[in-house]
Amino acid sequence: MEKGSLSEIINLRKKEIRFLDGSVQKYDILIFTLPLPELWNLDGTLPSSIACDLKRLRFTSVFNLNLGVSREKISDKHWVYFPENKFVFFRVGFPGNFSAQVAPAKASSLYAEVAYSKDKPLHRETACQDIKRDLFKAGILKQVDEIVAEDKNDIKYGYVIYDRARRESLARIKRFLEERGVHCLGRYGAWGYMSIEDALLEGRNIAEIL
Repeated sequence: MEKGSLSEIINLRKKEIRFLDGSVQKYDILIFTLPLPELWNLDGTLPSSIACDLKRLRFTSVFNLNLGVSREKISDKHWVYFPENKFVFFRVGFPGNFSAQVAPAKASSLYAEVAYSKDKPLHRETACQDIKRDLFKAGILKQVDEIVAEDKNDIKYGYVIYDRARRESLARIKRFLEERGVHCLGRYGAWGYMSIEDALLEGRNIAEIL
């Protein structure tokens, strides 16, 4: 991880935030919901020990491809996991089974997710073609299908990795931040696996405490 040009956006030592227009705002309490490792890029005043702990936090990224297909009821599932190595994606979902409003009549929508990391790099040049190929292989797409819409998203922070370094590093980081009036919330701010409901409850709890 190389330090970017955003350092000095947050100054924990002075309890200040600098905005894009150049203005600076003091704070008493800061709620941090950005991916926790990004703090290293936002504050150039961090102690080296905390910077090291931030760099120990590991994660898996996700490449997401969304497709609109000119066939209704392409699946009766909400989502399906694919653990087999013969498929590039690990999950395919069908939003139309949550709500009929997410696709036009006589059409379907689906998403496919590919996990990648330094240990398992993403082949960006062929990622979309590889996903479509394996959707046919899995029997989800058929030769008669016409793809009428396509959108891709490259999500850097997909899933937090719970390795041996996470617990101790995270404890030191949170203790350091709380001593400076910073509370970390959400899946990426608190650096833990949680649902949307968990994140909402965290927000409510911190509001009641503060």
